[in-house]
Amino acid sequence: MIRKYTGSVTTRRNVFYNAKYGFREFADAADTTASGSITEHNEAYDCTVAGFLWDCRAALNAPRFRKNTANNCVENFSIDDADSVIPIILDNIGANGDFGIDVSGSLLTVAPDFNCFYNNTDDIRGAVDANNIFTNPTFISTSDSSFTIDSTSPCWDTASGFADWHNETDRLGNAYTKDNMGAFA
Repeated sequence: MIRKYTGSVTTRRNVFYNAKYGFREFADAADTTASGSITEHNEAYDCTVAGFLWDCRAALNAPRFRKNTANNCVENFSIDDADSVIPIILDNIGANGDFGIDVSGSLLTVAPDFNCFYNNTDDIRGAVDANNIFTNPTFISTSDSSFTIDSTSPCWDTASGFADWHNETDRLGNAYTKDNMGAFA
């Protein structure tokens, strides 16, 4: 598990498994350096509370959560107290949990965009749906705990298309050739 309480950080290419929280971030009200953390290309599965939890109450700039995959976590993605900034939530996959995304205690409207939510008891709670899909992401193989998609997935070539993460590589070092949802497409 990674916990981050103050400042900003980029968290990239991690796998979180069988923990209470996979990734957990809090912005401290006394911290004036919080500048919009980036959490991308991470995978969390079998987490008993949340795969990814962000408490945004004191953030000065919007945190960005993109191209992450959460599977079989109680809350796959959880956003708490988005009172001063609206987090950017793009191109993620959240499947087989109680909640695909759960937004609570927020004064601002949170609108996850271009994500895939599937087989959650409640796919989106407390947020506005915007360009999300609600279908089986058809992971290639879950038996090896690698929730990867291929060209047959409805998440393939259907992401937001923002150019700032083109020319990146997956966890095996392969160049991304398509703009796909999830951590390891």
